[in-house]
Amino acid sequence: MSSYKNFISDFPSRCGDLLRNLHARASLKNRDVTFMLAIASSGLLIPYARLKESDHPSADTTNFKIAANQFNEFLETYFLDSGLADRTQNSWRISKRAIVNGRLDPGCFETEFKPISAKKQTAPIIQILRNALAHGNIVTEGHPIGKLFFLSKVGEDSRYYNCIAVSPEDFKLFIEKWFEFLGSIHMPDEIFEGNGVFNDDQAA
Repeated sequence: MSSYKNFISDFPSRCGDLLRNLHARASLKNRDVTFMLAIASSGLLIPYARLKESDHPSADTTNFKIAANQFNEFLETYFLDSGLADRTQNSWRISKRAIVNGRLDPGCFETEFKPISAKKQTAPIIQILRNALAHGNIVTEGHPIGKLFFLSKVGEDSRYYNCIAVSPEDFKLFIEKWFEFLGSIHMPDEIFEGNGVFNDDQAA
């Protein structure tokens, strides 16, 4: 297997290849949601951490400043205009300060979901998904699964969570579009020069 060029666009691109090529096979075994969550967990968390966390040991926010700026600009867009969701027909819903009653299952939280506003930025949506995937705050509903819930704790109070609900179909579209975006950001053609990292500032 060839080595990764980078974990910002190359790694997510390979995750996208797996999603496209193996999703149908996973569906035949009723493991399509499991497969999507596995792909999303790494394909969202890893590039997000490397482009957002200035103290990440990769120093990618410093080494690839153009990519980091593009990423931050993307997060500032409105979610429904970002291309990550169908603007007019989608199942995306959001709830603020959902109350979790001691467990995670479809009946565990008290809340009211509303459609995501046209003025809702992409950043908080990605943050909720990132936190939910990183901490295992995921709930499924239905047999077969018809809805996914992603919960992100609000502050230090363990009872309250921001929550996103979405269908597996729309979540799959989101993952695909997320990988497409990461593949479009600027990365130098050659990243490693000898033992050092090829910096954006060195790019022609």
